[in-house]
Amino acid sequence: MQLGNAKRTALTCLTYQQRQLLFAGLKSEVNRSFCMLDPQAQRRWATAAQKLTEILEFFEHAPQDAEGCSMVKAVELACEFTIQAIPSEHEIANATIH
Repeated sequence: MQLGNAKRTALTCLTYQQRQLLFAGLKSEVNRSFCMLDPQAQRRWATAAQKLTEILEFFEHAPQDAEGCSMVKAVELACEFTIQAIPSEHEIANATIH
C-alpha cells in the first residue's frame, strides 16, 4: 500500500503539463513496442495495445484520476505491456540456443 501511495505522490508532484507529456510518452512507447512485434505477436497483442492506447490518450488529455481508472494504474499497465510484449535480449538468446 505504501508503494502505491508513493507512486501516486510522485505523479501528483508533476505539473499538469508534465503529466500530459508523461502519458504522451507512454503512449508513444506502447505504440513503438507494438510496432516492433512480428505479425503473429501483433495479432495476439492488438486488443490490449488498442485499449491501453485509449487509456493513455485519455490521461494525456485529462491527466487526473478518473472513476474506474487511476493514473498510477495506467503507468503500471504501460510498463507491464512493454515488458511482456517485447522479449528481452536474454530471452531471445535462450530461444535461439534451444
